[in-house]
Amino acid sequence: MQPEKKRRISRKGILMLTIIGVVLIVLVVGLVLLLSRGQNVEETLTPQPFSSDDQYFALGNNIVYAQEDLLTCIDSSLETVWQLQIFTSDFRLETRDSVIAIVGDNFVQAIDADGKHLCSTQTEGIIRDVRVCKNKFAAHIDRENGDDTLSYIVIFDMNANNIYQVKITGRHMLDFGFDAQSDLLYILELDATGAAPVSRISTYRPETESMTSIKEQKGQLISELFMLEESVYTMSTSQLTIYPPRGADKRETMVYGWVLEDSFLEDDPKFVYIPTQNAQGDIDTVRIVKASGGETTINLPPEVFRVLHTGERIYGFASRNIFVYTSEGKYMRTHELPFEIDTVEKAMERFVFITVDQTVYLLPLP
Repeated sequence: MQPEKKRRISRKGILMLTIIGVVLIVLVVGLVLLLSRGQNVEETLTPQPFSSDDQYFALGNNIVYAQEDLLTCIDSSLETVWQLQIFTSDFRLETRDSVIAIVGDNFVQAIDADGKHLCSTQTEGIIRDVRVCKNKFAAHIDRENGDDTLSYIVIFDMNANNIYQVKITGRHMLDFGFDAQSDLLYILELDATGAAPVSRISTYRPETESMTSIKEQKGQLISELFMLEESVYTMSTSQLTIYPPRGADKRETMVYGWVLEDSFLEDDPKFVYIPTQNAQGDIDTVRIVKASGGETTINLPPEVFRVLHTGERIYGFASRNIFVYTSEGKYMRTHELPFEIDTVEKAMERFVFITVDQTVYLLPLP
């Protein structure tokens, strides 16, 4: 019996297999690049009927903007939902919890998301600022008293009744507002009378006309704070501080050399920090700090100038590109923009406003 001969692949067969292998590799690489490159977003951009100089903001699934003495609400398809004539063209807008405050020098009018009148009031004194929530609003008011000026935070309910006021004359107030549940008023102030500056947060319950707490941070300048579900989050010069509810010990994370860029406050709040030296230019690194603990750091491509966190995705905006990452910082894809953009701000859920010169576009996040 003769031994079985081994089959040999011819040179032509080897060449053919090599070509097929190369083609398969090219197809796989091309598919990966195509999927990571993402779709062109040009057709999804919608120019808005207002300019970047106008007052505008997202309200639920709609957009509200002011031009002269007319307030207009439109949907994402540019269809008019409602319009409201204001008796003066000199006003500014504040909004939260589907309530809009129309603020003049000495008047406030509150309307709901349907443009319907809730209440209005005139004040004795000049209104410096207003904060609004679902069931009340607070006005920072200066009143002349002879040669002196007296300052107050005055809280009104949605029937325009003055339910409480806090005298802040002589206090260096940095900010004020309401907690997420619209129960408490907070006042953030800086006390520089001692050897070291003290940032102080005082909270009040307007309905019972009582102070509920005082929190102090010595040697720290608090730039921003959030009050969510009985927890307080403060962003100061060198640390992110979390005050849990029910008297638990506070937690601190060192953020010296970093500045807050964005935040996502639902579920487990996340705070997006960028290097301080990049705050006015290109951002090369982003650091996401979770309230529950843990961090994610992402090294960004060149020319990114804005970073937003939407919960499921992290977006880095450059002048001509959008870079998309998972919430854990894994790169997903890149989308090309049809022109160079100037600014980016959050709009309604999964939408952003982008500006090009004076033109504002609404962009669904890809």
